[in-house]
Amino acid sequence: MTAWFNGGGSAQLKAIGNDTGTLQTDMQAYVAGNLTDGTTLQAEDATFQSDVQAAQANLPPAGVPGLRSDYNAALTYYNTSATDLNNAVIAANSGDDDGAVADVEVGNTALDNGNAKLSAATTDVNN
Repeated sequence: MTAWFNGGGSAQLKAIGNDTGTLQTDMQAYVAGNLTDGTTLQAEDATFQSDVQAAQANLPPAGVPGLRSDYNAALTYYNTSATDLNNAVIAANSGDDDGAVADVEVGNTALDNGNAKLSAATTDVNN
């Protein structure tokens, strides 16, 4: 566990934590701006997806009960969120505001689910 944490796991967790906060802010700004400029959201979304994929390639060891599965589930939700938020911008840019709103809602739900699973992973470690 220590080798994973010191060998990139800690940095990846920090990056994803930073990304989720920034992504939430960017998503709110995008919706508040009536879906007119998704440039910032897409840029952060690309960073988030890259960080999630790096973490998926470096899962924690299986020695802590529940950790690996909860962490992997969080990353899967985060990847879904990134995809849906990118699809929202694409939909809005093509004039499909209803589709964009639906994608933002699904992306936000996936982000929340990822946060819940990441919290569960933290509980796994603490136990």
